[in-house]
Amino acid sequence: MKKSKILTLILAASLTASALASCNSGGGNSSSSSSSSGTSSSTPTSSAASSGGDSSASGTDGAPLDLSEKLTYTAMAGFRPQHADFKDMDIVNEVNAAANIDITWELVPDASLTEKKNLALSTGDVPDVMLGILGDTDIQRNTKLFLALDDYTEYTPNMNQIMADDENVRSFMTLSDGHYYSLAFWHEKPYEGAYSDLYINNKWLDACELEMPNTVEEFEAMLVAFKTKDPNGNGEADEIPFTFIQNHQYFGLYSLYLPFGTSDQTNRLDIKDGQVYFTANNDAWKEGTKWIAKLYDQGLLDVEGFTQDRSMLFAKGKSDPVMLGSLFAFLIDNVVGADRVPDYSYCQPLENVNGDGGRVYRYNNNPIAGRATSVISKNCKNPERLIYWLDLNLLPEYSLQNTYGTFGQQLLESTDAAYEYEFAIAPEGMSQDDYRFKGAPANFPAYIPADLYATLKPAPDVARKISYMESSADYLTKESIPPVLFTDDESKELSTLQTALQDYVLQQQARWVTNQGDIESEWEGYLAQLETMGVERYVQIYQDATDRYYGK
Repeated sequence: MKKSKILTLILAASLTASALASCNSGGGNSSSSSSSSGTSSSTPTSSAASSGGDSSASGTDGAPLDLSEKLTYTAMAGFRPQHADFKDMDIVNEVNAAANIDITWELVPDASLTEKKNLALSTGDVPDVMLGILGDTDIQRNTKLFLALDDYTEYTPNMNQIMADDENVRSFMTLSDGHYYSLAFWHEKPYEGAYSDLYINNKWLDACELEMPNTVEEFEAMLVAFKTKDPNGNGEADEIPFTFIQNHQYFGLYSLYLPFGTSDQTNRLDIKDGQVYFTANNDAWKEGTKWIAKLYDQGLLDVEGFTQDRSMLFAKGKSDPVMLGSLFAFLIDNVVGADRVPDYSYCQPLENVNGDGGRVYRYNNNPIAGRATSVISKNCKNPERLIYWLDLNLLPEYSLQNTYGTFGQQLLESTDAAYEYEFAIAPEGMSQDDYRFKGAPANFPAYIPADLYATLKPAPDVARKISYMESSADYLTKESIPPVLFTDDESKELSTLQTALQDYVLQQQARWVTNQGDIESEWEGYLAQLETMGVERYVQIYQDATDRYYGK
């Protein structure tokens, strides 16, 4: 997209926000008051920030929204290891000021997110707003706890425009009851579908006099060398040949199954020729699990892989001496730090074990989207102001900053005429994502269609990832289960089916990989238990939803 087009987009969004902030009105709801938040003075400037200086705003139908009194709300938000405290982020404070609100934050790290979420949903004790906490099925099962935001369209001009202009977003966000409970979270970034690339320590390869592996046999031999030949040179057997986090989209074991003929996924489902199938009840998954167990038995896998979280993994990646030989990751920078990025090289997918010479690269071609990224409690007092605040985040300049960092800090005006913005190079010792998340909360509403994303010159880490994808283009999986929507009855069934099946598979996988059970003697019983638990119905629900999505 040329600069003139993105400037037109931002100007139009700015005028919408200015219109919202132009009408003074008396009276209105009140809540607790607090001191003012600071705003940033970054370059380029955020055109909507000026709305925070006016005393009131009006929605698209003229309904008044008094901004004269500062209101305070509670929020629970997902929190990455690299994040700065949200209360210290310039972009968060800027949007807060634009809506004249304060937020009391509860920031939840990965390790406790599921526990915190389940406790809130089971007790009904939810904060005013939850950001990046719930998944799609969570909201479908718990709509009674949250406001239907389509009942508040007078306060969401940006969401209204998106829903009018983009039918894909409208159909995606609207649940089977005809309502939507979150504002848009929609990113059209092709590289995001490449969840996990295989990275190998090239210094260790050189120390062991090895080339990049092409087959599972060569990969296993490489791991053995990493364990036995002291490639970090400290005279101690402290190397971790391969590390992972079980059931993690980026760092999991899924892609190790690809050479065996199955594309394992977090929900244990995939699609081929339009037919949904369960990934963990076939001979390919069985053989892959046996091979992974063989690696574990030789001491080639991280013994903490079934229990560690991202913080633990990242600490290992940055340890001195170097501990990690290989792993799957979305970006290696986040794990090992910027200084060690040159020491890890991308490895092409391993060849299929059937001898056909083929390779498979695990890829999801759907937009990165969520139906429950920003949900508001039905018990929230004065929700209109909070909804208005959420909607401000959908302005193009705020969507960009909430995702990639603050203008003038992580995001700069591009010196390349082909782009509008470029990423500031991260300070020494920090990866691009380390720096990005110091200024980007990432869990807020955001609408970044392909043409807006095209205004960004890729950061060095993303440019590398795109080059890896291009080098493996022939191997990318061509089909993905679409972002389906379930009926209320299907959602209720899934609430028990999906959790039970996933937990059972994870439990059995861990038992077999760590050699606490024998997969050969237990396999038939495992298959029978899956049938008893409803695996066929689980697959059929996704198949029916997929068929509806494609209009069959």
